[in-house]
Amino acid sequence: MGVKTISVQRFLPFCAFVATFTIVMTILVCSTDMRTRRYHRLLNLSLESDFQNVAQEDPQLIAFIRERHLRPPPMGHSKRVNLDIEAIPEIGELFGWKKGGVFVEGGAYRHNSSSETEWLERALHWRGLLIQPDPQDFRLLLSRNRTRSHAANVCLSPTPNPKQVSFREVPKNVSDPQLTKVHCFPLYSLLLAYNTTTIDFLSLKAEKAELQVLKTLPFSRVRIKVISVLNPPDDKQYGNALLVLLMRLLSVHGYKLNRYASINNRWVFVCSRGYSGCSALRVNQ
Repeated sequence: MGVKTISVQRFLPFCAFVATFTIVMTILVCSTDMRTRRYHRLLNLSLESDFQNVAQEDPQLIAFIRERHLRPPPMGHSKRVNLDIEAIPEIGELFGWKKGGVFVEGGAYRHNSSSETEWLERALHWRGLLIQPDPQDFRLLLSRNRTRSHAANVCLSPTPNPKQVSFREVPKNVSDPQLTKVHCFPLYSLLLAYNTTTIDFLSLKAEKAELQVLKTLPFSRVRIKVISVLNPPDDKQYGNALLVLLMRLLSVHGYKLNRYASINNRWVFVCSRGYSGCSALRVNQ
């Protein structure tokens, strides 16, 4: 009797190990299977419907953007780079030299231009989301080593639904341009994928689609302190008409044009009521 008891006691740890191992492996297999099925659902959705009829807050769309298009910040330390010194005083004073803010920049490094948010990130430790649809400009964006910024090689949709466009890319030493398909997502969808709807600074350079992009925003669900919109330098007549429409749209949501900061081919609109005031719900009450 004593021998049998000792034998059973010897096997108890082994049995416990086998049982624990079996449970853990079962959980891992089930979890992997669920992730795989979820991935295939997202993949099928992107291939079959291209999200064209999906609402901008759809959970599957948000998951698709987050998993397939949102690139996390690069690891390591920031490289020393030349910054746009001209924009520093206006931007810094606009936010009271605030540290640790949040930005979203659509059209970052457009046509080899500078970024309005790079100084905020490097000097004041802001974080944010950089959006650039053009493949060549996106490579430039990545070369800037923005270690506090997520990046997305997508374009901003001018409608509340996702779309797909083709960019003409001309590689070096190649005469024929290549067409690259790029997804366009509503700005609100990208904000949800980034897990941020409260923003200090929104900068938009969207190839003359800035007004349409802003119209897709549900202002009652977001809090944006400052909005910067590109003033097209090559079309003064269009720019004047665009400014009138922007002022009409944004004034309804509590924004005013800040003429002091509206330099360097950009218009800057500042929320006059703080975060809680710049929403359609608050204005209509």
